[in-house]
Amino acid sequence: MTSIAIAYWIFLVACWIIAARTGYRPALATVTAWSVASIITTVIYETGDETFSGVNGYVVVVDVFAFLFLLFMMMRVDRNWTIYAAALQLNALIIHFAMYVDEAIVPGAYAWGSALWSWIILLVVVIGTIEFTRSQQRLGGPDLPAGGSA
Repeated sequence: MTSIAIAYWIFLVACWIIAARTGYRPALATVTAWSVASIITTVIYETGDETFSGVNGYVVVVDVFAFLFLLFMMMRVDRNWTIYAAALQLNALIIHFAMYVDEAIVPGAYAWGSALWSWIILLVVVIGTIEFTRSQQRLGGPDLPAGGSA
């Protein structure tokens, strides 16, 4: 496992802890689903071709399901971060499509292009969750009591 992969898993666990501590269920569900997708993707690459010289159909399926989950969250939760997360995941799918159309893309660029969006999506979820939690605590809104759990 590379140092970037280790950093990603640490970041993912930190995001999960933040989502769990805020008690905001949509964020916790999203980070948990993202964790499952990350584990499945890692297993796919560890047990198969990890050269990124072509599109791995199994990874595309995982990314499509992640996109559908984010679309579901976008329709169920009235928070802006869900829109941004779904749009960013669509970018990841476009990277797969670009590699499928033109396999002359450098494998390293394809790998970075595919993985980069996961970092950004998790960052969007965490920032959105923190901002939502702060606003609910300031306003004492019905979605999240001042105690921080929902």
